[in-house]
Amino acid sequence: MAEEIKEKKEEFDPKSLSGLERTALLLLSLKEEDAASILRSLEPKEVQYVGQAMARFSDFTPAKVQAVLRLFLDDIQELSGIGLNSEDFIRKALIEALGEDKASNIIDQIILGGSAKGLESLKWMDARQVANIIVSEHP
Repeated sequence: MAEEIKEKKEEFDPKSLSGLERTALLLLSLKEEDAASILRSLEPKEVQYVGQAMARFSDFTPAKVQAVLRLFLDDIQELSGIGLNSEDFIRKALIEALGEDKASNIIDQIILGGSAKGLESLKWMDARQVANIIVSEHP
């Protein structure tokens, strides 16, 4: 029992996966049409390697997806030099790639890092959600 608790507390390190495995995990987390769009841009041999890695992937958890996405975004920011206002780009790209529901949880953890306070967190919320929260507040 103590071992199970210890294992749950250990955070997954996405660098423990090969680049090919991280690619497979990212593609598996996308909608089929989005993954297909990416696969179309690869060379035939690359598609074969990535497809095989996708077929072999058996331990597909939300924690692993989030860790790999976080690493991917960190790498993109480092390589592309995106900085200011990248939060809006990341938010829109994740919503487009994963859909509103799946992306919202990841966005909070990646962009806000769970440290958003007060009004800062409101900028990511839908206006209707904010209205529902404040409808019963005193003026």
